[in-house]
Amino acid sequence: MRAFTVIPDELRRTALIFDNVIRPAEGQFRMPWTRALGHEALCAAVDDFAGALAGGWTEAVASVDDVASGLREVAAMYERVDDDADVTLKALQALL
Repeated sequence: MRAFTVIPDELRRTALIFDNVIRPAEGQFRMPWTRALGHEALCAAVDDFAGALAGGWTEAVASVDDVASGLREVAAMYERVDDDADVTLKALQALL
């Protein structure tokens, strides 16, 4: 049987790293001012591209935020399970 150890504080620390990377990036994408390009079709194409890029950027930021949230949830879950196991083990030991 394989064994592994989960350290909830390490999961939270990793989540914080994700937070520190993504928070500054949230407001970094700016839509370019395309009206100054001087050509209607070019302006429309750049607007479409920038809109798609902004959507992808927003999705990437949300995905990284979801990873950080998930790490925190897993940390909390492992702590709850460990606490429940301790209570169960103590109750069983009391019966012996």
